[in-house]
Amino acid sequence: MRVLYVEDDPRDVNLTVHTLARTAPQLVLETASSVTEALARLQCAEAEAIDLVLCDMHLRDGDGLSLLTYIRENDLPLAVVIVTGVGDEETAVAALKARADDYVVKRKGYLDKLPLIIESALNHHKADAARRNNPLEVLYGADNFLELETTRRHFAMQAAHIHLHVVTTGD
Repeated sequence: MRVLYVEDDPRDVNLTVHTLARTAPQLVLETASSVTEALARLQCAEAEAIDLVLCDMHLRDGDGLSLLTYIRENDLPLAVVIVTGVGDEETAVAALKARADDYVVKRKGYLDKLPLIIESALNHHKADAARRNNPLEVLYGADNFLELETTRRHFAMQAAHIHLHVVTTGD
């Protein structure tokens, strides 16, 4: 499995690369130190395909959520795990709402659990992709334009595998 690790702290990069090389040799880790560098790597057509992006939340030129949003808005077939040193509930909720496949806090022992988290995130992403390839067709009746648009936006972001067919009258 090929993983793009986006982290701007060289100490974290070094520690993660060495730990994963020892504990999960099946993972091929590439690194990027910024959102800009990660985007350039993801857009490089000649490079080998990436399976998963492991991205720090806070980077010098942006944040992990902006990279995650780019990946999801452009339908890139990638699992995404957000990593952060500051584990607050608000950040976790924001990452999961933006469709991260998992969220990890840099706490003691997290690197030992990281291979399993990465594998689980990739499996989650594959299952989600399978749901998207077999959409659920739903007939939705609404006569309020604002309600209709709010519902469409919600399903587009949170449940893209559900396709709404809208009717505005009983006829």
